[in-house]
Amino acid sequence: MNLPAQATGGAHATRAVLVAADGEASTRVRVWGLSARERLERGLRRAGIEQIETLERHAPGTPAGEQALVIRADFFYDERLLRALVAAPEGTALRVGSERVAARVASASVTRWPFENDPQVRDVALEDLVPAYDPRLRKRAVPFVLPAEPGNVVRSRTASSPPPTRTRPTS
Repeated sequence: MNLPAQATGGAHATRAVLVAADGEASTRVRVWGLSARERLERGLRRAGIEQIETLERHAPGTPAGEQALVIRADFFYDERLLRALVAAPEGTALRVGSERVAARVASASVTRWPFENDPQVRDVALEDLVPAYDPRLRKRAVPFVLPAEPGNVVRSRTASSPPPTRTRPTS
């Protein structure tokens, strides 16, 4: 069940609420000089998010009907996945293994994270949101979500690095 961004319809989320399960992991581990949290914030802004806040500082009196992306800040995310989550329909949650790492919900319900027993929030897998083929790179690139741990730094660098450029040998 693919949910490509252009086919989901409806409004995009313009607000993101970051959840830090382990406050240190989101700032301690760095990839390309950025912590997981800094990298996530940059990716969300490129995906069209206008306002980023934390769950602790979330204003519960947000306007009715406004949508938010609630997302764990202690993970590294593929940028294609961030764009797909921003455009996903309300009630979509991303589960990786046994953990729910992100959900598109109405802003008024953000404080109920992680929405485990909410019948209006359904889980989807990475493959449901982002296909493995990346047409911009014209190659197969499996989307990733990795915990922000020192052992995953090399994996996220490899997964997020641009393709190598080819140079012609000079004669």
